[in-house]
Amino acid sequence: FFRTRGFLAFPVSILPLSSPPPPPLPFRSPGMERLLSWDDRVTSSLFSWCASHHLGSRGMLLALEYSAHGVPWLAVPLCLLLLQPELSLAVIEALTNLEVGLCTDIAMVGLTKCLFR
Repeated sequence: FFRTRGFLAFPVSILPLSSPPPPPLPFRSPGMERLLSWDDRVTSSLFSWCASHHLGSRGMLLALEYSAHGVPWLAVPLCLLLLQPELSLAVIEALTNLEVGLCTDIAMVGLTKCLFR
């Protein structure tokens, strides 16, 4: 009559017998579909390149670590803003928003680390 989960007992009728169906996927624009297919192709080719050079999953993880490093993400937009005066206003706005967002993120992560240590 009762099933247990951890320290609690529930009547059998309350527990789900099967998992609920997944929610429907949101509408994807053609541009998003192209981006997802490009991402799939690049990921597959990177994985096959690492496998062919006997790097295995460690090589993939190192590539992910280098691509997510903060220095290029901070330096490249700043250099573009300072060294390319002929950028359009939309590109300048996007690069400025990226820099402000990254700096805000760094400040919030640092503050959170200080608070919870």
